[in-house]
Amino acid sequence: MKREAIARLLPELFQRTLPAEPNVLSALLGVMETQQMPVEAVLAELDRYLDADQTPARFVPFLAQWVGMDIFLEEDAEGNLAFAGGLGRMRDLILAANSLARLRGTKQGLIRMLETATGLTGFVIMDPREKPYHIVVQCPAVAAAQERLIRRIVELEKPAYVTFELVTAE
Repeated sequence: MKREAIARLLPELFQRTLPAEPNVLSALLGVMETQQMPVEAVLAELDRYLDADQTPARFVPFLAQWVGMDIFLEEDAEGNLAFAGGLGRMRDLILAANSLARLRGTKQGLIRMLETATGLTGFVIMDPREKPYHIVVQCPAVAAAQERLIRRIVELEKPAYVTFELVTAE
């Protein structure tokens, strides 16, 4: 906000006392103008901050919290929240959050969550008839390096009463 606009917000008495030459009040208006600049810069690009593809990396965990994906974030060595699958995968999860929420608790939802979080395809969910309330999550062989992340996702996304085991496809 420019100093002239700020001056118009002042009481009329102060507006009348604003002379053309510099004084304490005009200096204060200059400080107020300077203090507003960073906020106005962010507000000018607010839509960028709300788009998971364009938002700065430091803002991604905040967006993840808005859509309930922060449960997959963990603290890194510096104490910052990070996603084990990487920043790009977290951006994809945020973008897919709405459709994933509608599928939550289903086989299709779990498979889609795993595919989005890992960037891999080929996950299969099986229900062994001999073991009720149990699922077998078959992962593609290339997913072995992401086992910890996959295990965490299955634990958090499956129904609470269901047990599971992870197997790797050959």
